[in-house]
Amino acid sequence: MYVFSASVKVFTAIASVTTAAVLPLVVPRVLALVQQAKATEQATAELRASEERKEALLREVHHRVKNNLAVICSLFYLQSTHTEDAETVQIFQEMENRVHSMALVHENLYRSENLARIDFAEYARALANDILGSYENPVAPVRLNVELEPVVMSVDQAIPCGLILNELISNSFKHGFPKGDGGEIKVTLRRTSGGACTLCVEDTGVGIPSDFDMNNTKSLGLRLVRSLTRQVRGAFELGRVGSRTSAQLRFKVDCYVP
Repeated sequence: MYVFSASVKVFTAIASVTTAAVLPLVVPRVLALVQQAKATEQATAELRASEERKEALLREVHHRVKNNLAVICSLFYLQSTHTEDAETVQIFQEMENRVHSMALVHENLYRSENLARIDFAEYARALANDILGSYENPVAPVRLNVELEPVVMSVDQAIPCGLILNELISNSFKHGFPKGDGGEIKVTLRRTSGGACTLCVEDTGVGIPSDFDMNNTKSLGLRLVRSLTRQVRGAFELGRVGSRTSAQLRFKVDCYVP
């Protein structure tokens, strides 16, 4: 019994000495770890707040750009009401549609959760319907048929592709149905292998002339299409497929990841 009691006392003494020796070394280390954890948590909160501020600013930028472009569209419309020349009115309408196609990109981005990428299928559907509304003829309506696969792309690629789509649909209305006849315009967006896409606009209108030369055309719209096709590093073809006029843009979707 005496031996056991002595052993307990010795063990207690050793533990006390060990604690006294180790504690000054351990406590500062623990306190340092606690402070480091608090600093990391504070830095993370500050970084999150900074990202939220940047997102809010970027969203506001898209909103203001969209509003400014809408003002320009309104100016084109108001100016068109002050002339009776049909050709001049058409020029203002075309310019209004081009600016609107860019404004629509910023509007979609402002409404979306991702401020750097856009669902081009959703955007193309809205743009096609807007153009249909500006050219719609209630006497001989042109049907719009859209078959769009989901394709997500960056803003830098969506804007030129949107401008190209605007030109192709507008050309179908202007040149495919010049006498106001009814028909169909079909817009398709397909994904192919290797991240490539094909954007196609077909119409059942009068068709392009047999001697039409895409490279020597004086059409501002088609020249714009050629320039924008180079910008997206794509390939553009215009011709007839059966009884339809077909305009195809083939391009590779960028690999942009925000």
